[in-house]
Amino acid sequence: MLSRVAHSLYWMSRYIERAENIARLLEVNLQFLLDFQGLNDAKLKEHWDSIILSSGEEDLFAEHYKTANSRTVTEFLAFDLRNPSSILACVFSARENARMIRDQISAEMWETLNELYLYLKSQNTTDVWAAGPHEFFARIKQASHLFQGLTDATYSRSEGWEFIQFGKFIERADKATRILDVKYHILLPNASDVGGAIDTAQWQAVLRSASALEAYRRAHVSAILPWKAA
Repeated sequence: MLSRVAHSLYWMSRYIERAENIARLLEVNLQFLLDFQGLNDAKLKEHWDSIILSSGEEDLFAEHYKTANSRTVTEFLAFDLRNPSSILACVFSARENARMIRDQISAEMWETLNELYLYLKSQNTTDVWAAGPHEFFARIKQASHLFQGLTDATYSRSEGWEFIQFGKFIERADKATRILDVKYHILLPNASDVGGAIDTAQWQAVLRSASALEAYRRAHVSAILPWKAA
């Protein structure tokens, strides 16, 4: 296999996985704040700062935005093309990598990425907030799941398949470790807060951000415990 083909397969897979991860992270944390509307301004800023930290793009965010809140963080992580890890940038990059190796992937894989690309080109922050962000995030996640399902169904189990899997799982592992690091060292710095209502809700949010809450509950019938969640 040519190195350029392996490179494009790897990054195509990694970018679409990243787009899904960011969509889930934003959706879960917006819901978390609805459940805890009594948080003061300092706690809210701390919460949104932690989301930026988990993306690894805190310096870039500081260059273009004055403060972290629901609007600015969603704009930066979902639509800002200056951020190479935004949902928009990730989908555009995934499609571009797929376009360069169009003859190496199935028609169904290409069509799914292209349809998502065209959908995103028609969206903007104002429209998403007016319609409700849940629908937007659900669309991103569903497209990623469809792409992965079609890849499983239509792509041969060859060297290319291995690079697609590498991209997906390396990105997934990277995001999981970032979220756990933020949870331990930023969101709950005081040991006395462990076990409280916010601590439990945060661990639920961490698990939901990784699509792991239901799996955790099937494996552990007890309450959510940090060492088990991690």
